[in-house]
Amino acid sequence: MRGRKAVIPFRSHEKVSQDKRQKLDTLLYKKRTAVECCFANLKEYRRIATRSEKTARNSFNMLKLGAIWLFLKLLSN
Repeated sequence: MRGRKAVIPFRSHEKVSQDKRQKLDTLLYKKRTAVECCFANLKEYRRIATRSEKTARNSFNMLKLGAIWLFLKLLSN
């Protein structure tokens, strides 16, 4: 995973001692949730979700435009 650490919470019925996974890092989990929510909000825009742009440059520009739109929406609230 190129140096990235997986942040996967345990289920409520699992015991930490049964598994060799480390305890959940809550700060990383909050950041993961924020990133997932950001991508979910970006996918609300149809052109980004369906990848209708033919070139990578146009797709990236639509992604930037969607991010700017979300940021402006956040500022207006």
